[in-house]
Amino acid sequence: MEEDVIYIGKKPIMKYISGIVLQFHTGKGKIKIVARGKMISKAVDVVQAAKNKFLKDLNINKVEIGTQEIERDGKKSNVSVIEIEISK
Repeated sequence: MEEDVIYIGKKPIMKYISGIVLQFHTGKGKIKIVARGKMISKAVDVVQAAKNKFLKDLNINKVEIGTQEIERDGKKSNVSVIEIEISK
């Protein structure tokens, strides 16, 4: 099964949901939703809205959390990360 990745950012939630629906309709078997920092709650909202309102047969296969070290303006800091794997 092929897997695609959708990175959650500042776009409206419906843009991500329509991307998920479109990718499943084009034959993708699995999709990984990835978000960092403040966007983690939006990623959860996207998956739940997609499952409850648009794709009733959506499966949440795996949820992984972690920390990434990023460097900005010469300073290193840690940021939380979530990866949610979904399939139909």
